[in-house]
Amino acid sequence: MDILSETFPAKVKRVLDRVSYALILVFFSVVSWQTFVYGKRLLRTGELSETLKIAYYPFVFLVSFGFAVLALTILLDLVETFWTRGKGNERADRRVYGIVVMFSSCSCCASPPPSPWPWSGSWGSPR
Repeated sequence: MDILSETFPAKVKRVLDRVSYALILVFFSVVSWQTFVYGKRLLRTGELSETLKIAYYPFVFLVSFGFAVLALTILLDLVETFWTRGKGNERADRRVYGIVVMFSSCSCCASPPPSPWPWSGSWGSPR
């Protein structure tokens, strides 16, 4: 999408950002609200998981809370489009960079640690 929007003037980009943030805000607000309504229904009926007999509603409320926080973040991004006139989208760039750094430093995504043995160049046996 950035490849297409790079050709637009700054004003058009700003308008497109505002429209997309507004639509995304409405969508995730509705998702959060409906998930909360579903959680209230689960609380009222007392539905439990089949095998462990754990109540579902606390997890559904946590999901609803997560969507609400996401909607508030999008609202902040929408408000920011009104305050930053003519500037690029540095905040979104910083956010993407932060996510890339977070996943690249994650232990499950990183390469294996270096060998603790000075004579071994890999995880194989010593030479």
